[in-house]
Formats: sequence, C-alpha cells, structure tokens
Amino acid sequence: MTGRRRRLLIGAAAALLAMPVSAREAVDLELVMATDVSWSIDEAEAHLQRKGIADAFRGKAIVRTILSGILRRIAVSYLDYSSADLNKVITDWRIIHDRASAEKIADDPLNAPLSSGRRTSISDAVDMAATMIETNDIEGTGRVIDVSGDGRNNWGQFVHDVRDTKVERRITINGFPIMNRADAFNSRYYLADLDLYYRGYVIGGPGAF
Repeated sequence: MTGRRRRLLIGAAAALLAMPVSAREAVDLELVMATDVSWSIDEAEAHLQRKGIADAFRGKAIVRTILSGILRRIAVSYLDYSSADLNKVITDWRIIHDRASAEKIADDPLNAPLSSGRRTSISDAVDMAATMIETNDIEGTGRVIDVSGDGRNNWGQFVHDVRDTKVERRITINGFPIMNRADAFNSRYYLADLDLYYRGYVIGGPGAF
C-alpha cells in the first residue's frame, strides 16, 4: 500500500468516525399537547379539548405561522393525561410542514376513542411530556408543552416544582384551564379561580403567556 493511499484511507476512516450515528431532524418547534382525562372531565369537556386541537390545526393561521418559521416545519405529539400509570400517547411525533400534514394531525383527536383516568396529575403530564421531548429524534428551536384541564394538581409531585425544573431545561409550558361553572355543582375539585391557579403554578418559560 502506498503512503498516499494509506493517508486517504486514514482520512476517510476519520471522517466516518466524526459523523453522528443518527441525524436529528431539525424543526422550528417541538410541541406536546396534553389534555386532561381525569374523573372530573365529562364527555362535553373531553370533546371540547379535542375539538379545540382539531380546529386549531385546521385553521389557516396555524399553517401560515408554521410556514413563516425559518425551517418551515414543526413536530407535534398529543397526550391524554390523568396520572402517570394511565397517561396515554394518542399521537406520537408527527412533522407538520403544510396544510395536508396539519389536517392529518387535526383528525387524530377526533378519531381516537375517549380516554378515562383517575386523579389530576398535571405534574405527571408535564414530566412525561418533557421526557417525550428530550428522548425523541428531533431537534427543535423551541420546545413547548400545552396543558389543558379543569382542576388543580391533586396527585404526584408539586406541579410548580416540576414546572421549574423543565423551564430550566429550556421548555416552555402553556396552560389552558377549562372554566366550566357547571363543575361548581358536580365536582368537589372545582376551583373558581382555576385560571389564576394555572398562571401561578403551571405556566412558565420565556414563551409562556
């Protein structure tokens, strides 16, 4: 083997070793949508959450927003939550890059059977959603968890402690409290100021509102 050929082979081997084992798909945003399916959620509230997701992804505004990003694509996953042992991924990671892919995401929550669970562990939902973000094969410029629900955290870790650890890891958490006055008569977990509870204990991060 000539010296030149040896050098070429060594250079090629070094280049292969420097390559990543698997490339992570780059997107503008990684988003997990977590919807409450605890005992306090009735059928109307379950449909409200799912229809809200479907309507959002069928709207022209969200597609325009996605296409206005630098990478023009986002990654989305959808999770039903109550407590850790009963949480269920309805839609695993899917890339949205145009109207057709947004429509497919919109169909998922409407076509999937309704889930049921016990307790309301927002902390378990945030913990699981963050793990989903941090262990996938996607690299998002932004990382967001959207949480909806009709009650306070009543199981698992303190939700504000879990929130703070995730915010430190560059994950934004948005909250969508379901303000239903009918729950005042039907649920012992009813909280009149649920919006203030979400703002104080759930929402956090540079992109939160």
